[in-house]
Amino acid sequence: MKKSKTQYLFRKSPLMVCILLVFTILTPEYGYSWGFEPHKRINRTACLLLPKPLFGFYKKHIEYITEHAVDPDKRRYTDTNEAVRHYIDLEDYYEFTLPIDTIPWTYDSAVLKYGKTHLTTYGNLPWNIFFNIHALKNAFIKGDVNAILKISADLGHYVADAHVPLHTTSNYDGQLTNQKGIHGLWETLTPTLFMDTLLVLNYTPEFLNPLMPSIWNMIHDSHELLPLVLSGEKEAKQRIPESQILELKLDKNQMKQQYSSMFISTYHSTQQGAVETRYIQASKSVANCIYTAWILAGEPKLPE
Repeated sequence: MKKSKTQYLFRKSPLMVCILLVFTILTPEYGYSWGFEPHKRINRTACLLLPKPLFGFYKKHIEYITEHAVDPDKRRYTDTNEAVRHYIDLEDYYEFTLPIDTIPWTYDSAVLKYGKTHLTTYGNLPWNIFFNIHALKNAFIKGDVNAILKISADLGHYVADAHVPLHTTSNYDGQLTNQKGIHGLWETLTPTLFMDTLLVLNYTPEFLNPLMPSIWNMIHDSHELLPLVLSGEKEAKQRIPESQILELKLDKNQMKQQYSSMFISTYHSTQQGAVETRYIQASKSVANCIYTAWILAGEPKLPE
């Protein structure tokens, strides 16, 4: 199913996003991906998973990598080309009867098959991750500290987005299935239940080779969870009395009607640990991508 003009504008136009948010009841934070705080923590955890000598460099600059994890989302409101880097609407790349691996892996092959306009309309997240890994590789080769830090922070954001099922579908906020608000519910509200205590330990980053299939695996694993993401919301609404699904909450000095704590917790239980699993894997994958860029650069000594 193709997106309507209204849905397309919501996806592409920063102004339209702002206007719609004013009038929306649940204020779903689609534009904020995992949510500001989860994105920061994913980047921070990835820095701590890196092996020597990467660990020393990234630990020294961990505050920058953490705080700038949300820069790509902020750019969505000033750069009209930014939004498509965060998602891929897989339904617009293949017929429903075909598997995901029928989509060309490489950017040039995808452009040849679909045309460049298609990729700038329906998302190019996997290829964007590929380009950022190689941009980081080049920054490592040059020893450009500023570029290394900026690209690492951005790369962490995009890789984390690839671990969200709703970043792989045209039904990105449940708007096609009468489930509007599910995006913020899954990736922003639900992580608040566990991210203060969740630890990622004893992991050694992997060199992603071959690279593009590894990136597509991130997308594939996320997309496979989409039925659970959507069905869980319906199940939670059946388990909670309608009068208790929403509650008034203080948000930026304003009282707004949002999902209740009871509903968030109930929805979380329907996901069978999927949110935690993708959150943890996102941290590991960010570390994998940084490590891979460094290996591709020839394992250079990092600047002080």
